[in-house]
Amino acid sequence: MPELDVVTSRLRLGALNRGGPGRFRAEVVDAHDQDGNWVGPSNWPIPWLDGSVEVQEIPMFGKPLLDFVHFDLAGLKEDLENASWADGDHWVFPSLPHPVKVGYSAVSQWSELEDQYFVITVRVIRSDPPGHVDTRYKIGIEGTRPYCRESPESPAASAALPTDGRQLRDLATRGRLGERPTVAEPSSASVTKSTPAITDRWHQTSDGARVPALMRLSQSSVFHPGYGGRQADETPPSVKVGMLMGCQPIDAAISGTELRAKFLAFLNSPAVSTLVEALTAVDSGMSWKSLAGHGRRTLEAVLTAETNPLDGVPIASALFLPLAAEGSLYGRDEHSATLVLYVEPRTADGQVPPASDLATWSRRFNLALAVPCAFADFLEGDLEAVTSNDPPAQLGVWLQSYQPLTVMVDIDGLRMLPGMSQSNRFIGWTFAAPDGKSAAGAVRDLMVSLCEDTLHLDGFEQSLIEESL
Repeated sequence: MPELDVVTSRLRLGALNRGGPGRFRAEVVDAHDQDGNWVGPSNWPIPWLDGSVEVQEIPMFGKPLLDFVHFDLAGLKEDLENASWADGDHWVFPSLPHPVKVGYSAVSQWSELEDQYFVITVRVIRSDPPGHVDTRYKIGIEGTRPYCRESPESPAASAALPTDGRQLRDLATRGRLGERPTVAEPSSASVTKSTPAITDRWHQTSDGARVPALMRLSQSSVFHPGYGGRQADETPPSVKVGMLMGCQPIDAAISGTELRAKFLAFLNSPAVSTLVEALTAVDSGMSWKSLAGHGRRTLEAVLTAETNPLDGVPIASALFLPLAAEGSLYGRDEHSATLVLYVEPRTADGQVPPASDLATWSRRFNLALAVPCAFADFLEGDLEAVTSNDPPAQLGVWLQSYQPLTVMVDIDGLRMLPGMSQSNRFIGWTFAAPDGKSAAGAVRDLMVSLCEDTLHLDGFEQSLIEESL
């Protein structure tokens, strides 16, 4: 699954090993543009995050990251603003011995970039037992934000090559095929499409296969110039809350201007404001301001004190992907509206705040689980997009830091169990269902996942809120 670092504009690929321990490497074996023209050399190795391209030992369920490609937003923006057309190398694949640079055909404005893209085939190779799997990715620009999505078309292969994603991984990681799984979005057989979205009963899950659309939000955020240009060690800790809500398409008669105004009003609603203010200090001079986005299909806004919303680094940003009557864009969920809130917590004087204790994070997760209800009310009340429980509402929480996650979460003297390296990221997923737990129960499950699976704490249970059914 591709991951976009919105701060450094780097796209990374996770090499997940679902089989036994093995040695792996990766390379690009095909690269062409939207017209089928080859770009770059015939093939090139993909480095790991440490810069090496050598075979790497990966334990079972290990997922080291590949440094796939970098996007130069600042360079492209300068070309478009200061030259008659852009024809530079704005995508850089950090290979060895030299990086591979590719660019667009001559264009003069942002809108022209959306018709151009690159299709890259990545091959992950296992040494013993020998095997490989090819995955095709489409990379390009949507608005001013880069994207990298797994392409639905399968690369050319022999007839024996399966098309199921897990079987392909089995072939690469185990050297053999496993049984074909049956995986679907979470749903309840007793709930019909006409049933309004459930937003008060939740199941927590760590299985991304149960919430694939939610899992794809890992790379979704507002792409703002203030997030770019920073080195990884200069990037402050961040919190992202993303959700999907099954609903009907919005009325085609609603103009972009009206939609943006309604979205800003929603961002100022109590549910969103309370969550943001629980995560970061918000000055009275700050306000939500709209960005260009992509018309009615992609709405973006930032919380900032700047007159020009593109200046500085916003305190928070919001991405809204409504379900449009004119059809879904490539790579989006076809039955749900999407909301992503991204916050880089700060103190009143603009500094990174100290770590918060477990009780504080419990309250914040509880506030996050209150937003889907407000989101459903916004869709139905303001946009007249009737919500549905098919597919069910889904919510995810992402905590990210350059240093170990204890810079964000104060473990308050709790013992960290030995034997695992300290993680710098937490991902929590939930989906709604009639037989789910209350928000308090789902929060407790998320906190158990944070403490047990990410921080590896012992004796943390007394610090968590009690489950309320």
